[in-house]
Amino acid sequence: MASVQYGTIVTEIKGKTQGHVFQGGNVGFVLRSKGYTAGNPSSARQVANRAMSVNAQAWRSLTSSERTTWETLATTWTFVNRFGVTYQGSGFQVFQSCNNMLLSIGEATISSAPSFVAPVDPGVLVVAPTAPLTLNLSWDNAGGSSQVANFYSPGPVSAGRNLNHLKWKKIVTRDIDSQTTVDIGLAYKAIFGALVGGQTIPIKMVTFIDTYPRAAFPQIQSGLVT
Repeated sequence: MASVQYGTIVTEIKGKTQGHVFQGGNVGFVLRSKGYTAGNPSSARQVANRAMSVNAQAWRSLTSSERTTWETLATTWTFVNRFGVTYQGSGFQVFQSCNNMLLSIGEATISSAPSFVAPVDPGVLVVAPTAPLTLNLSWDNAGGSSQVANFYSPGPVSAGRNLNHLKWKKIVTRDIDSQTTVDIGLAYKAIFGALVGGQTIPIKMVTFIDTYPRAAFPQIQSGLVT
């Protein structure tokens, strides 16, 4: 189903409706036809679906007092939709978001809501890729206790290309507690192949305290492979 955001005039439509796709590209947003083709979900999508199912079942078994803790946390837990608009979700949404993240980083799920602790702002991200296997990332401020970061990339892009409509793929999640640098070269190679000199590598960094994302937009930086 398409998602529509109305302003003074309609400015963006993204998604699918009745066999058509509203798609962003370098020339702007376009509408193209797309027939339905049944397919198998990726392994990552299957894992995510199983996590959501497990956590939905777990929500039904919570006590009233446990649910209340999630409803209370929801008043300070900010979500961001695909248009970059922030909103407050329900206790159930926060429970799902929190426990889905915990499962994704290999930690046990929880029944009662945690105390809200905002992540440390990492400051400016610097991307320094070196062929063929090193992709060093560094930032200004060390991560706080239990802070992790998700790193994303669309793969190598041509110099000067607009980064607004690229397809970002998650590369890896890393613990950045007390850290200001990480090398994700091997994880990048497993997805996109070895780095080649002269490539431009965009990286997106999103930080969390276990479960809670930064309210600010994730930052994007690029580095030229040497």
